[in-house]
Amino acid sequence: QASAQASAGVFLVKLSELINSESPRVSHEQRELSLELLVQLYKMPGFVTELYLNYDCGLYTDNLFEDLTKVLSKNAFPQDRNILTTHQLALEGLLVVLDGIEKHCQRRISDRVPQPPIFSPSKKVSPQPTSPVPQPSIMSKSSGHLFGKVASDSDIPAHVLCVDTTA
Repeated sequence: QASAQASAGVFLVKLSELINSESPRVSHEQRELSLELLVQLYKMPGFVTELYLNYDCGLYTDNLFEDLTKVLSKNAFPQDRNILTTHQLALEGLLVVLDGIEKHCQRRISDRVPQPPIFSPSKKVSPQPTSPVPQPSIMSKSSGHLFGKVASDSDIPAHVLCVDTTA
């Protein structure tokens, strides 16, 4: 696993060098393909997280996530006013990172906060005609323990029962 991690690290460093290269030997198409590959990698579920955990959090590894994100940031905005596909790809890569962070935060929030039931407009409940029924207000004059409890007259002695018949 360590050799696979090292190989992946070397590959990502070379990819970063290709994207940042100012050499005339590296064509615009090569930079564009390199950026497209990086964006596709960033879009893979869990790739950004694993990249950060396996490289940026290690004591003896390069901060690849940080370095690659800086490459995207540097290439997202044109020096002149010409917007090229490389700028769009770099910006798309940054948006993938931000979208992943936002989704992760939403999952963390929804795991902690109870969510209301999802509204379904297809389930229509027809209102049932109901006649108002007076509800007794039951309370104990001495202790108040029966306040709000629905009970029949036989459950409570007559001297304790207070029924509101005006409702």
